[in-house]
Amino acid sequence: MRKYLLGAALTLAAMNASACTFSWHTYGDNAIRSRMEDKIGAHVPEQYCKKFNKDHQIVVQFNAYTLSNMCVGHAIVSLRKRGTTTLQVNTRNSVITDTNCRTSGGANELAAQASLSALDDLMSELDTWTVK
Repeated sequence: MRKYLLGAALTLAAMNASACTFSWHTYGDNAIRSRMEDKIGAHVPEQYCKKFNKDHQIVVQFNAYTLSNMCVGHAIVSLRKRGTTTLQVNTRNSVITDTNCRTSGGANELAAQASLSALDDLMSELDTWTVK
């Protein structure tokens, strides 16, 4: 039993060693940010940690809309130099809709999903991504 526990502990330590602590800033409702907090780490690859993490931060802007016949989640994601408040022109965007949604909580969930989708899009382009 100890052998299996030791193996599991070493595997967990190796997984944690490859992760980085990154900085991210949001513009929008904190209810949407809280829906993303436990998920965003899985969307930030090691390549970001190596190339951008030291001098940059992830910026996520999001909005949730509850309309009479649907909900909409919208997000804009970019990178900026740490210590600045500049919003970048180079961004990735995502919009997610649900015609069965009628609540603000549902719209907030769509905005969180849109944020992670836009982040995935940006992270897929790290080889060529530039911050101006």
